[in-house]
Amino acid sequence: MKFNVRKEGKISIVALSDQVNASNSIELTKILKNEISEGCKFIVLDFSKTTLIDSSGISAILVAQNKISPVEGKILISGCSNSIMKIFILIGFKNVFDFFTTVPEALSSISPEHLK
Repeated sequence: MKFNVRKEGKISIVALSDQVNASNSIELTKILKNEISEGCKFIVLDFSKTTLIDSSGISAILVAQNKISPVEGKILISGCSNSIMKIFILIGFKNVFDFFTTVPEALSSISPEHLK
């Protein structure tokens, strides 16, 4: 498995692999859909080890965003390198998602009742 999922209360933290692309985006989509279907309302995507993302990886994130929005959930993005951040800015992700330098910073932005 190229992704590691851990829980902090009702929040799922998904550590992404070094590359998020066509070879693993289906697995990422399944993981994110599963977390949402199990009632997770906050997902932190940890990009700290990711050096490449392609359109299929971007699509997996957008699919999850479309699933989590109707249940008043949120996807937070953390740990992006400069090159990944440039891609996200170019495609307009800065207007859709909240970005954080680290996972703890992302977690601190979430109301304490969701951490239980």
